[in-house]
Amino acid sequence: MTIYQSVTLSVMLLISASFAYAGEKVDRTIEVASSGSLYIDNTRGQLIVEGWDKPQIQLRGELDDSARKLIFKRKGNKSMIKVVMKGMSHGGHGSDLKVFIPRDTRLRFNGVNTDYIVKNLNARVQGQTINGDLTLKNIHGKINLSTVSGQVKIVKSSGLVKVESVSGKVTLLGAFKEARLRSMSGNIMANIDQTMKLKVENVSGDTTINGYLKSNANIHLNSVSGNIHYTSKGKFNGECVIASQFGGKIKNKLTQDKPWSELLQQRKLKFVSGDGSGRLVMNTVSGSVTLDK
Repeated sequence: MTIYQSVTLSVMLLISASFAYAGEKVDRTIEVASSGSLYIDNTRGQLIVEGWDKPQIQLRGELDDSARKLIFKRKGNKSMIKVVMKGMSHGGHGSDLKVFIPRDTRLRFNGVNTDYIVKNLNARVQGQTINGDLTLKNIHGKINLSTVSGQVKIVKSSGLVKVESVSGKVTLLGAFKEARLRSMSGNIMANIDQTMKLKVENVSGDTTINGYLKSNANIHLNSVSGNIHYTSKGKFNGECVIASQFGGKIKNKLTQDKPWSELLQQRKLKFVSGDGSGRLVMNTVSGSVTLDK
């Protein structure tokens, strides 16, 4: 074998080890620290990320037919998975990948037409997509998500949460120290049984909250051109302050307290029920507020 042939063969082996072909099946593993970080960038398709107890990141699945290459590497405590597409090509079905990572790995992801499903992590999760759904289950840490034209669902999780969504439903179920949900043209649904602090800002969408108001909990719900509906679980123990402007009605089925009218078509309701330990504040413009049991 000549020197030229030897060098050529070495380069070909290096390329095949670093990149994958469009539509190719992928099955790769790298050794990592148990508490490192991972960044995922995939333009379209579906990514399932699941925590496990091994000090490894394992990547399986199939690449988009229009993928140019796959980057899967580690440098120190930082790892990366990136699917590089062929220019602005719109052909293909999207990459369908599943990733196993150590449970304490900090995760950050990005996508365009990409759905992300993330499960069983005890670390920070931060990510965004445009036309894709985000589903998180059994995540315990700081969560920061944003999507346009996609749904966000966080269940059986805990910690600190911030979600921003446009034209997509937001669902929050878990035990959260603090949560902030913002939506435009999308509905918001949350259970507050184990939430200490919740702030909702919703424009042109309905907000539905249910559950027990914990002692010292602070729930603040704001809506413009959307309705707010709260259903109490058991006895309501808290201070309630409600304001509805420009024609919005207030319906109180929790207590005998009645709303009153003020200037500029504003309706208000204030009362304290039970031991008054929690606090529920609801404000809406051009929308109705309902208290139920």
